[in-house]
Amino acid sequence: MSIRKGEALMTKILIAGDKFFEPLIFKDYLEKNLSKEYDIEINTMKFDFPVESFILNDNTVVPSGMSWDDPNIPKPEVGVREFYGDPFALKDVIRDVNVLIIHGAALPKEVLENANALKVVITLRGGPENVDRAYAEQRGIKFYNTPGKNAQAVAEYTIGLLLSFLRSIPESSYYLKKGVWKPSYYEFDRTGIEINGKTFGLVGMGEIGCRVAKILKGFDANIIAYDPYVEQKRFEEIGVKRVELDELVRESDFISLHARQPKNAKPIIGEREIKMMKKNAVLINTARGNLLDYKALKSALENRQIRGAVLDVFGPEKFSFYKELFSLPNVLATPHIAGGSQETVKRAMDMTVAILKEFLE
Repeated sequence: MSIRKGEALMTKILIAGDKFFEPLIFKDYLEKNLSKEYDIEINTMKFDFPVESFILNDNTVVPSGMSWDDPNIPKPEVGVREFYGDPFALKDVIRDVNVLIIHGAALPKEVLENANALKVVITLRGGPENVDRAYAEQRGIKFYNTPGKNAQAVAEYTIGLLLSFLRSIPESSYYLKKGVWKPSYYEFDRTGIEINGKTFGLVGMGEIGCRVAKILKGFDANIIAYDPYVEQKRFEEIGVKRVELDELVRESDFISLHARQPKNAKPIIGEREIKMMKKNAVLINTARGNLLDYKALKSALENRQIRGAVLDVFGPEKFSFYKELFSLPNVLATPHIAGGSQETVKRAMDMTVAILKEFLE
């Protein structure tokens, strides 16, 4: 398909953004990179998400995946998930749109049925659970996502969160802000440990796992990894020793999860694997909640079977369970924010420009 400047066809693009992927910033970037060469008309709409905050009560299922609105407010069943807002918000605005760029807005079958001119959907996510992809492809609509755009953000956050845990950074800062100076953090048993010289096990050697490995090189860590789906060449290029999962679990001082599991698959790290870990091991999950058996983890932490856990994603249990987990002194948890950086947005814009150039040629 070729729609060069001056030809009769005009490509209508709709950017359905939010407070992270600001649609006007996106529009300006696309116009600067495309409008001189192609006839495009760009419109925008902005969803008022993420919300500032919401309260987790005992029955709240702790969000995993897209978690930008209140999970206590039930959503209708529309055939897609991990979306924010009204699932039919796009229904009346995409009738004449040729290219739709979305992030967390829902794109179920009922909305796609109204898209009379839609040729391309670009979703600014790695795992586009909010789109009825099967129906879109049935309609002949091309589908693109943007995997890897947040890989560096997640990799840096993973190491930062671990360091925060190991060196008591959040806790000591909290006391200082309250006017309490605590030299007791210099007691031997309370001082942290370094990453330098330790064995760091990566479960998953995709884009994020590889970037974590590259960062760890600067710490002179001994890096080992498990990934049955990746060729040996990648391990050799990055300088990481390939091992089986059991060896990784037994030998690692730090174990970081960077894999992706099917929705109903058994967790990669369960009770069996946790029992095999070193007593001083720290388990890190900034990937997906279904990679880890959180009940087995909680039991291990309560019994001091391992040193601690650093978590940015969670499983399907209610908050009453996680409230107990989060209260443990050997846990540091954050609300699924590892992928957020301004550079993530910039990479998504670059990916979108590349996709559109391919489509418009």
